[in-house]
Amino acid sequence: MSVELPRYVYDAGAGDVIIDFAECLAEDPHQTLETMRKDVFGGTGIKQTNFFYTNQVITLVHEFVPEATIDLVDTMMTSWVLKGNTFDFYEDQTVTGSYLTLELLDKKFKPKRMNKKVDIWKYKIKCRVQI
Repeated sequence: MSVELPRYVYDAGAGDVIIDFAECLAEDPHQTLETMRKDVFGGTGIKQTNFFYTNQVITLVHEFVPEATIDLVDTMMTSWVLKGNTFDFYEDQTVTGSYLTLELLDKKFKPKRMNKKVDIWKYKIKCRVQI
């Protein structure tokens, strides 16, 4: 049985930057569908629903991330992803060509230290899958 270790890849203009994780995801990446819709009531009182789009949303939960890796992820978030750009998420870094292009839905990136005595971090991000 092999362990699936995730990978992030982004291109900030000077070529691909690859972040390989040494630990698997804390939870399986679960995908949900979120619909943007607007309900309007006409003058006759009849409800009309307008559907604008549906997002495929994925939540990634990382735990036991070492400080060296969290520094790379923090740089990726602050210099690229939080500015509205996308990154590629490989669920298994050994499988090439099998990835999702993600756009961050969260407005902030705030990793938390798991233990005050050890530099091990955890974080959770919510992303929209680009189609």
